[in-house]
Order: sequence, then structure tokens, then C-alpha cells
Amino acid sequence: MKTITVVALALFAAGCGERAMDAPAKPDAAPHAAPPRPDGAIAIKAAMDECYENQDADTQETCVRALENSQFALTDGHASRNDLTLCFKTHAPAPVCLEDRPALGMDSERDFTEYRYLGRLPGPRLYVVERWQYQGSGVTLIDADTGAVSQVGAVPVASPDGARIAVASTNLDPAADEADQVVYRLASELTIYRYGEGKLVQEFKFEAPDDWGPGEPRWLSARLLEVPVMQILERSDHAELRATGTRTYELVDGRWREAAASAKPVPTN
Repeated sequence: MKTITVVALALFAAGCGERAMDAPAKPDAAPHAAPPRPDGAIAIKAAMDECYENQDADTQETCVRALENSQFALTDGHASRNDLTLCFKTHAPAPVCLEDRPALGMDSERDFTEYRYLGRLPGPRLYVVERWQYQGSGVTLIDADTGAVSQVGAVPVASPDGARIAVASTNLDPAADEADQVVYRLASELTIYRYGEGKLVQEFKFEAPDDWGPGEPRWLSARLLEVPVMQILERSDHAELRATGTRTYELVDGRWREAAASAKPVPTN
């Protein structure tokens, strides 16, 4: 299965490790010398993906580490890497650390894990870390104040007031039909979380049908979210995703509902 995300663990013996989502909050916020990049974690992820697509094997890692270091520089030492270990200092008693596990052979391939630091969201105080594993990819979020850790399917997009994040993931899954021809289906979902006091609370989840998936969400306001409709455009040797419209979701009386839809069918030629 190829995972397409659009604007997604070993414990360290010396006290580093992932902490529960509901770790107790501390009133004072952890200091930071500079705000996160305005273009956000999604832009950093795209740049890292380009490192692997456009660089040769000898320079790919150097390219990714340079981007990661550019984001470390914005945390005043609160986020750092020591070889395979990525650590975050928060108000929790111990730092939160994530450790890469390289694949050293066929026997260890299923244990492969690699983390890439993408930056901090410009609203919710959440560090964003992309996670690559044998079975697929995802995103680890770390609360900059409490050290609470949560897992989502793709890089989130924060609302203008910082009170919520939206996560859209689309999986393009090739399979064989009865005539042994390759067909493509989508397994996709859109999730909205409310953020506060070091916790993420799921407010809304929509699992899209297999003929379309959500693209990178765009907040129109703190209570209005626009999502591109991505549909499959099949070619003779591969499949592509194309935006064919948008769907808009709004928060009304404490509940999310679809406000409008303008999806159009995808041409097949």
C-alpha cells in the first residue's frame, strides 16, 4: 500500500520514552526562543520527501538532517538529535525520546523505525514528528508543555485560534480484480481534534468512501474547514490523485457537520 499524505517505539532506558496522552499539565509554558516556521511542518515534510526523490543515496541523509537542524534551531535547545535518538525537553520530569531502529538485515526489517522532526505547530504547542515503519507511516505529536504523546495518521493543520487540529490521510491501495487486472481503492479519513490542557480530544471523524479521499485541509476560520476532494485518475501503469472539488465542514452548536460539497467526477482519459 502506498500512503499519500497531503497538507500522519523503543523506550530509552535512562528515562526517555513516550508518555501518555493525558499527562498532567503544568501552568507555566515551556520557553521557546523563536516561533515555528510560518510555512509549517507540511512544507518541511515535502522538502524532506524531495531529498529522497531528488538526491542520490550518499546525500539523502545529509539533506534530511539539514532540514531537521533548521527546525531544532527554533526550539532554543528543547528539541535535539543525538545520532539515532530524538529528544524533547518539556515540563515533564524526564525528556521524551524517540529512537530510530535501522533495518540491519532481513530478520530486522519488520522492526525498522525512523523518525524525522518536522517542527512545531503554529498554535497548539505540539512538536510534529514523522514516523516511518515497515508497515507504513504516521505522525507522532508531543505536547511541548506536558510531554504527552499521541499518534495521528498524517501531519496536522492547526486552526487559526490554535484550539483544534485537522488530520487528513489518504491511502492508495492497489489490488487485483477478478480478471487479474490492477484496480485502485482509497482508504481515507478526516479527523478533527480539540486541543487543550495537554490533551487531544477527537471531535469528528469521517471515513471517506473508496472512490475519494480528503486532501490537505484548509481552515477558513476557527469553526470552518475546507477539504479538497481527491479522486483516482488511473493510468495504464499507475494511478494518480486529482482534486475534483471541495467539501466544507462547520462547527455548529458544538457539532461538526458538512456545510457544502462540490465534488466533480474525474475524467478517465
